[in-house]
Amino acid sequence: MIKVLLFDLSNTILFAKDKNYVGGLNALHNQLQATVPNFAFPDYFELDMNLLSMLQSLQTSYVMALFTSETIQNSPAIKPTLEKVFNPIISAQTVGFHKTNPEAYKYIANILKHQPEEIFFVDDNQKNIQAATQAGCKVHHYANTDSLHEVMQKLQSPG
Repeated sequence: MIKVLLFDLSNTILFAKDKNYVGGLNALHNQLQATVPNFAFPDYFELDMNLLSMLQSLQTSYVMALFTSETIQNSPAIKPTLEKVFNPIISAQTVGFHKTNPEAYKYIANILKHQPEEIFFVDDNQKNIQAATQAGCKVHHYANTDSLHEVMQKLQSPG
């Protein structure tokens, strides 16, 4: 039985406003902070507020956790919003396990005091999905919010 919803951040909940951008959002964020005078986060990035609203409505049914790669989640422009939905917010950079390492998901399960098979992990990166699967987690390879919403409905349906 799923007890934890564990989400990736970049390209799952947080997106570059430039739909043609290909690459890591942490790298883009770091580059923009270093090169754009008066850098304004909302000019370049957007949260999927519909998804966050749906997830917030599930807080009474699941532990809601976020597993990110680096540090973009600490931006003052999004941190308060993320903290309303997710607790804890875990960074691979901080815990010392890359998201492609199955041990990362076992470590998180231990932090959350749940078994890996009780965790439903959502990520857009297939290598991270494979690692979570190897650790024993249930997974969803994120493509878009609509397909995720369908999967979430099935999780809540009996049988």
